[in-house]
Amino acid sequence: MHCRRLDEGTRRLELTVPDDSHGQWLEEHFVGQIRDTLRKLTDGDYQIWWSTYASEAAAQQLAPEGLPLAPSPAPSRVPSKDASAPAPVPARHQGGALVERYRFDSFVDGPTNQFAMSAAHAVAESPGTLYNPLFIFGGVGLGKTHLLHAIGHAVRAENAAARVLYVTSEQYVNDL
Repeated sequence: MHCRRLDEGTRRLELTVPDDSHGQWLEEHFVGQIRDTLRKLTDGDYQIWWSTYASEAAAQQLAPEGLPLAPSPAPSRVPSKDASAPAPVPARHQGGALVERYRFDSFVDGPTNQFAMSAAHAVAESPGTLYNPLFIFGGVGLGKTHLLHAIGHAVRAENAAARVLYVTSEQYVNDL
């Protein structure tokens, strides 16, 4: 784990971790302690964000050579399990841990992912009936996470009271 940025103006600490399971572990075991320590040192409440090294590396690889990398968007996860000091949740994460930009209309579909896209649409249109549960398998960067978040957004758009739970495969298996 590394500190990516500590912004005293917005009262936000951004950390990078190797993968999602490390991020979840961080949330479950240390967010409260980190937040308490920051509160003692700064007399303020901080939001704790995390992203994975892979997302940082991908951003670096996409930057044209010789040009500085523009500041990356906010990390994609917001820990929320620390009940002792709830941090305000930014608008893009309202409703729980779904990434706002991961929607069906921003997904690039093609012949290699057409079946996964169709299955995702079917799940979104009839939650809990077709493909329950839905398992999507594929390589890195092919849109699995994008489709899962898009399903969540579509379900919430149709029914604002719907409960959408997004968990990693590790969490899913451990909770069985």
